[in-house]
Amino acid sequence: MDNNQSVAVLLATYNGEKYLAEQLDSILKQKNINVHIIARDDGSTDKTVTMLHEYSKKYAHKITVISKKSNENGHLANFSALCEYALTTSFEYFCFADQDDVWHDNKLNLLLSRLIKAQGGSSVPLLVHSDMRVVDEALSLIDPSFVNYQGLPEPDKHDFPLFCHQNVVTGCATMFNRALLEVAAPLPQGLLVHDYWFALNAKVFGQLVYVNDSLIDYRQHGINSIGATEIKIQRSYARSYIYKMALRYLKLFPSYIYQCKLITQQQNYDLHANDYLNGFAELNKYNLFKRIRLIAVYFPNAKSLMMKIYFVILMIILPILVKCR
Repeated sequence: MDNNQSVAVLLATYNGEKYLAEQLDSILKQKNINVHIIARDDGSTDKTVTMLHEYSKKYAHKITVISKKSNENGHLANFSALCEYALTTSFEYFCFADQDDVWHDNKLNLLLSRLIKAQGGSSVPLLVHSDMRVVDEALSLIDPSFVNYQGLPEPDKHDFPLFCHQNVVTGCATMFNRALLEVAAPLPQGLLVHDYWFALNAKVFGQLVYVNDSLIDYRQHGINSIGATEIKIQRSYARSYIYKMALRYLKLFPSYIYQCKLITQQQNYDLHANDYLNGFAELNKYNLFKRIRLIAVYFPNAKSLMMKIYFVILMIILPILVKCR
């Protein structure tokens, strides 16, 4: 499909001179798409900013470099500022981009085709996301599927209750419409990552669509802000969840609850739409018996004993451990 539509690519950079040119070139070479890059740097001390301005002079009609006007630093603050700027533009379709990947030349065309096909109307918040190839610094293949490499659970289903505490969407593999941008931006303070927030908003207020194609070479190297981690120890997805929980959830669990609570406080949220989301958002207020009841409602979704154990740990034991820290 030849879309010939305009897509704004929101590119966040920080000390990315080593791989930035490859990324910019791969975005500019997208087929059958009028692409415009909106780039923002987070205070680089290398040649990243110089490179951005050199590219913006060479491709003046395709690249806009916006200045940093805030003292806030970090991955989330950078993308948050890009989203706020995007709200002031006239673009209808948007993508997030990191500074060190390489996009396949059909990425935007394929994602936009799927987005337009799924879009019931311009007022429906919609996000499409794809798989990625995992590669090393030299772009040599590590794994043809990021989903399999990371042990992500069924990215095409986006089912609750797992979606409250398991992000299956990677920002650089997404495309979304203006309706979603207007719901999700500006980004609230205290989020984990921007892509998870956009995915949750799409899931609750619109539609989330998975494209089972690897459309990016997702580069792994020593200075990734956020990278991939191979999950080798699990024999099932349930074991993967428990492994992740032991390593990460104790730290991240309060943020998962906070993020879901923010969703339930959105202006257009229907309190009767999702009992599990409501319950998870208020989990800290529940006594033991209410938590057990919430788990019991979702036991039919558990595919194995390991999955049931996972929910018991998640809904009962973890909140106790977090409070005891």
